[in-house]
Amino acid sequence: MEDILRNVVEHGLKEAAEFVEIRVQDFAGVYVRVVDGKIRNLVNRGEIGAAIRVFGGGAWGFSSTNNLGKQSLLDALKNAVSLMKVAEKHTETKFKLHPVGPFVEHLSARVKERITNMPIEDKIKYAIEASNAAKKKDPKIVSTSSMYGDSVGSVIVCNSVGTYVEEEVSYVSASAVAYAYEHGMRSEGHHNIGVTGGFEHGRVEDAATLGDKAAEKALRLLKAKPAPAGKFYCIFDPHLAGLFIHEAFGHACEADTVLNGESVLEKRMNTQVGVEELEVIDDPTIWGLYGSYKYDSEGTKARKKVLVREGILNEFLQSTETASRMKLEANGSARASGYHVQPIVRMSNTYISPRNWTFEEMLEDIKEGIYAKGMNYGYTDPSKGQFTFKCEEAYLIENGKLSTIFRDAAFTGTILDILRNIDAIGKDVEHMPGICGKGGQSIRITSGGPHIRVKDVVFGGIV
Repeated sequence: MEDILRNVVEHGLKEAAEFVEIRVQDFAGVYVRVVDGKIRNLVNRGEIGAAIRVFGGGAWGFSSTNNLGKQSLLDALKNAVSLMKVAEKHTETKFKLHPVGPFVEHLSARVKERITNMPIEDKIKYAIEASNAAKKKDPKIVSTSSMYGDSVGSVIVCNSVGTYVEEEVSYVSASAVAYAYEHGMRSEGHHNIGVTGGFEHGRVEDAATLGDKAAEKALRLLKAKPAPAGKFYCIFDPHLAGLFIHEAFGHACEADTVLNGESVLEKRMNTQVGVEELEVIDDPTIWGLYGSYKYDSEGTKARKKVLVREGILNEFLQSTETASRMKLEANGSARASGYHVQPIVRMSNTYISPRNWTFEEMLEDIKEGIYAKGMNYGYTDPSKGQFTFKCEEAYLIENGKLSTIFRDAAFTGTILDILRNIDAIGKDVEHMPGICGKGGQSIRITSGGPHIRVKDVVFGGIV
């Protein structure tokens, strides 16, 4: 395969392209969905194909094919070159491309129990056990659903800089949702896991634990009261802190957003954007997390990015194009959800670095406040730096103690106000897996951090 790909790249250079890149993605996996203990969906899925990008005259050409034969690749190359030449006549933003490399490496997935060696019956059993565990928790749990999913495969990137990297990948995810009902009140609780690795990770948090946690949350929320409105001293739990830093801040750090004039951080590089104790990291090299990888979809070696250091905006997430346009170096942040789409700037494992506070120390100073946990959904506008998030659950803090539980608690504000109003950062760090959508593509990510305490957070009821 390597000889064929390198030969096609050489053909591309002869066709007047300044840069040629071929990406081959091959994935297969299983998806199981269970509702109330019964299988609702059981799918064996997969895709294989190649993407070809060429660059010249400040413009890209892109084509893809699901046929990996040499002639099919050459035909796709020809289409990409034709598109590049058309785009060159119309593009307004001219720039020189400066890809990094070459990188040459073949990486095997680090797994103990290979997904492909596990019987499908074990995967079905996991999903059914998660659903049943939630249902058995309490008679007030009236319905449950659960999911098990996995994916294995490889990504190859070959380009005209001399890069040839092949990375074997393996992912596992699972979730449970429980619905509770009592006295006309309905509530919902969910819990999920997602990792890079083998089936052994399904044993780290077993199915019964997954279902139990979902049911416990649903049962707690049955007792919840409507959320108060006003401005409060607030503690975000690690999941909410991580989701906030991903959704509200991380997207504003993506260099394509900055170049498009859609980020509140556009002219703030090397300026103070948060308290001095704040450090924000995006690191795809942390082994095992759901957003981890060693090379991005352009074949650039991944590295840890310190987006904020000591409260100062330090760097953006970059692809080869955005880095070239900014006269910087690509930092391994270009990702594509499949062979049929182009890589775009994306986050990986994004989190707030821990500091020295314990949760108990954060609580004891608060006479009246809110402890906010998890996030159901939210809205962000990176161009204005505004957001609105709805928490999964929230608690009143009275004289340093947790008391009343609230439902439908939503908070709103501006990104930079929140970062500047942090006055305590915890020592505990948790990471939460998720799926992030952008530009019609969905990719695996992780968000996380410790507990953080924030002054003057505006809360309201259901949104």
